[in-house]
Formats: sequence, structure tokens, C-alpha cells
Amino acid sequence: MISSDPEFLTAIALISIILHPKIRKYEDMRNVSEVAKVFEIDKELVKKWAFEFKQHLSDFANPAKGKARLFTQSDLRVLAVVYYYWDEDPDYEHIDSLLCSGRQDEEIYTEFQYLNTPIFQDLLNTENYYEGEEAWTRGIIIGDMASKFHQVEVARSYKAAADELVRQVKLSPLPYDLAYPIFFLYRHSIELYLKIVGDYDFNKDGSEHSIDTLVARIEVKYGEKFPFWIKERLIDFHRIDPGSTSFRYLNSQSDSKPIRHSDSIPDCYVDFFNLQLVMNRLHELFEALIAKKG
Repeated sequence: MISSDPEFLTAIALISIILHPKIRKYEDMRNVSEVAKVFEIDKELVKKWAFEFKQHLSDFANPAKGKARLFTQSDLRVLAVVYYYWDEDPDYEHIDSLLCSGRQDEEIYTEFQYLNTPIFQDLLNTENYYEGEEAWTRGIIIGDMASKFHQVEVARSYKAAADELVRQVKLSPLPYDLAYPIFFLYRHSIELYLKIVGDYDFNKDGSEHSIDTLVARIEVKYGEKFPFWIKERLIDFHRIDPGSTSFRYLNSQSDSKPIRHSDSIPDCYVDFFNLQLVMNRLHELFEALIAKKG
């Protein structure tokens, strides 16, 4: 079973970067055309800025002859300052002094950088080598590299996210705002755990979301029934959300497709303390079953 310890996961990630050179490159890069689109200006003006303010830009922005001109995320913040203070008769010295004072590191320009940076960044098309451990406290790598981790890690993450929201709900006089995300996260965690315990083929049978069906498959597979209270609590989720849609959509008809009647939620009360205690015990059960499977 894979450890959830942050230091262990960081070590694995760093080792993977060393072993996979293509993934060593971390920061997104933009060419001249892409930068021009961001600022809605002519490409020649981008090149002019790159030359005029090169002391504040990376070496990629003014490469050797024959190499493509590229801009890092830090470069984008610098150019944002230039753009903001550029006019028909630009004051080069003033802009330069602002950059020397670190104006590009102010929150407004960092926000501009983030708004113009893809959420899901392509590691294979980047040029700045990753340095230090900051990236591992700010985000994660997903995709082929992440898929090496067991599905159980994903199930745990949904449960942990729901636990954190419940913690917030217990401190709030208005728990409703977080209710549906909590129910969805817990339900999805249960679904994933059941599929793992039942050796579900995620590649072939991705359309099955019925907790009732998954519970029945496990009982048939192992020739043993779940204890009464466990099955009842699992079926609670099935009764209220048979198709894994009840906590994702409103209980109303949309303009394009009505919610199935079977997925509508009846009026009922949920005690968050009760819910979390049950989820903790189910989590312990699933973890024990997975450990027994090896």
C-alpha cells in the first residue's frame, strides 16, 4: 500500500523527475505570437519590449541567433508592467525604474500571470528546469505519472476532502452551503472503495455507479454478506443517490434534460456528526479489506 506521508510523496515525485528528463521542465513558456495574443498587441511590439527591457527578462526572451524567442511566467509579469505603463510616447526610464523596484512582483501582476496561465499545464512543452520544492507545496502532477499511484489514494482523497468540509461545517452556523459537496465526496469515496475491494475494472466498466449493484457484486465474489449495519449505511447512499447524480445537480427540471425521478432527493435530515462517524467506520473497514487483499 502506498504511503500518504507528504515527505514520501515528495521524494517519489523528485525521483520521478530525475528518472524522466522530459518531466524535469516545469514552467510554462510562451512564444511571441502567444504573448501578443495575451496583450492583444502586434508581435513586433513584443519583440521591441523584449529588447528594450531585456535586463528584466529571462535569457529565453532574447536567445542566441537561430533559437526561438520564448517567455517564462516571470517574463509575463514584467511585460504586464510594460503594457500598463506603455503609451504613444513611452517613458522608458520610468518603466525601467518600476521594474528595478520590483513592481512586477505586486499582486495585481501575479494575478494577471495566473489568469493567463493554463490550469492544466503541459510539462512536456516547457523549458524552465524545476528547482527546489516549492512546486510540490503549490500543486501536483496528474496524468500518466500520477496514474502509477493506486486507485485507493483517490478514494482516500475524496474522503479526506469531505472530512475537511465537515470540519468547516461544524464551525459554521450555516452548514447548507457545503452540504451537497460533502455528500457527493463521501458518496464517490464509497463508490471507489467498493470498486477497489471488488476488483472492478475501471477501464472496461466505467459506467457502473450503483452502490447497490457494487455491494451485491462483492457479496457474490467473496461468498459472504456484509454485516447488517454496514450494508444498511451503504444502501442509505444508494437510496438517496442511485445514479451518482443527486448531489451533482439540482432537484429540478433543466431546459435540456430533466433529472430522473429515481435520482430526486426526498426531504430528509442529515446529522453531520452521525454522517462523519459512519464514514470513518466505513473507511476503516475498506482500508482493512484492501490491506487483507494485499
